[in-house]
Amino acid sequence: MEKPLISIIIPIYNCSGYLVRCLESVKDQTYHNLEILLIDDGSTDDSGQIADEYAKKDDRFHVFHQENKGVSEARNLGLSRFKGEYLTFVDGDDLLDLRYVERLYYALVKAQVPLAVCDPFNCRSEEIKEYCFDKESEPIVINMGQYDYTKPYAHKVVWGALYERRIVEGLIFCKDIYLAEDSLFFAEVLNRCEKIAYIREKRYVYILYADSASHGTYDWKKKTEVQAAKRVKEIFEDYPKRFQRKVNAWYCCVCLNGLKLMKIYDCVEADWYEFLLKEARNCLMDLLSSSCTMITKVSSVIWCIFPQLGGFIYKRLKGKKE
Repeated sequence: MEKPLISIIIPIYNCSGYLVRCLESVKDQTYHNLEILLIDDGSTDDSGQIADEYAKKDDRFHVFHQENKGVSEARNLGLSRFKGEYLTFVDGDDLLDLRYVERLYYALVKAQVPLAVCDPFNCRSEEIKEYCFDKESEPIVINMGQYDYTKPYAHKVVWGALYERRIVEGLIFCKDIYLAEDSLFFAEVLNRCEKIAYIREKRYVYILYADSASHGTYDWKKKTEVQAAKRVKEIFEDYPKRFQRKVNAWYCCVCLNGLKLMKIYDCVEADWYEFLLKEARNCLMDLLSSSCTMITKVSSVIWCIFPQLGGFIYKRLKGKKE
């Protein structure tokens, strides 16, 4: 009997140098019944042409070209077009272990839940050409009442997960959030689940690039990460206090990260800085009672109480590493 159709949404924008590697890892998945939606978001390099070539050779690939509207709009187009019973997301500059889909589907079915997640393998672009993870683990079932936003399994991105269709229907990515738009989307998905499955397997290869939107200097776009995290808090405001404290601990980390970046890159905006500091201080006790590492806790106390000292220490440590 044929296995159910699984859709893969891949937003593409000016990633021609990495796209072939990504699409090869998708094409060669051990799970074959796939619908692969390539959303070309107005690329000005050869990305769109590369996508078209894959669609000509393999009828599982479907290409959609649109003017540049951003990653949220690209994913939203995919959400409006996918036909699978299940769905996963991949970024066009990352790649997959060849059993990525197979193992996530196994976990979801075995645990009888609508959502399964795996671990990422994080690396720099120059460190990897291909990837294979050869270990297997049984899925761990996590009740949403016990979900902990500060644990390693806590997903805050949309890739590295397999979704049953019903838990994403009607949802869209927020267009006014430039960074952490996937954290907000994933929180909305979690809010529709009673249980999820987690496998301790590094099946998604997340590649760090110097010019990634998630890294580098602090600008207005990165402010939206805090806005997204604040909306995540609002989604779970009716959950038990124990759950809310875990979300608050993560929110504290997001605010402190904004403070650090402003200090590091000497781009402090007084009103925004004071807002972040106030928000972090309000959630500091929840972070201290969380499962975050001791280093994170000590660093957070320093930044919240002595932010000038925190900036000085961070710059010194960063300078030594460089």
